[in-house]
Amino acid sequence: MPSAVNALVAQQTGAGPIPSTSATTTAETGGGTGGIYSAIISRNQPIIGVREKTFQDLHKKCLEKKILFEDLDFPANESSLFFSQKLPIKFEWKRPTEICENPRFIIGGANRTDICQGELGDCWFLAAIACLTLNEKLLFRVIPHDQTFIENYA
Repeated sequence: MPSAVNALVAQQTGAGPIPSTSATTTAETGGGTGGIYSAIISRNQPIIGVREKTFQDLHKKCLEKKILFEDLDFPANESSLFFSQKLPIKFEWKRPTEICENPRFIIGGANRTDICQGELGDCWFLAAIACLTLNEKLLFRVIPHDQTFIENYA
């Protein structure tokens, strides 16, 4: 069923032919950074070219097709977490509703003190996010307002 849905969505959105279902991406399939396929249903099967769509467009398409968005540029696999070394433990990727009963992204507004650095060397990224919390207009350009994990989650 998913491949039939994938073909239908790709056809309706003009995303072009569906690449192979292998875990690798190549220039031939348009996958990876800079390719036209940046949204997938699962395992490198494109639905729409993200770079050509707004959040609202992507959200609407996913809701219409009753699918959850997956980002080809940040896949749910080890390549998004590690550069060259892998840890000898297995990771299980989960959606927010699989982690807790009532997930929330932002509660009572965003504040720079909400941002906490873990063990990653990403202070530069976290500083940028903290700065965004000082200007709601800019924050909502990066993180669209009124997102929820419960109602209309895609």
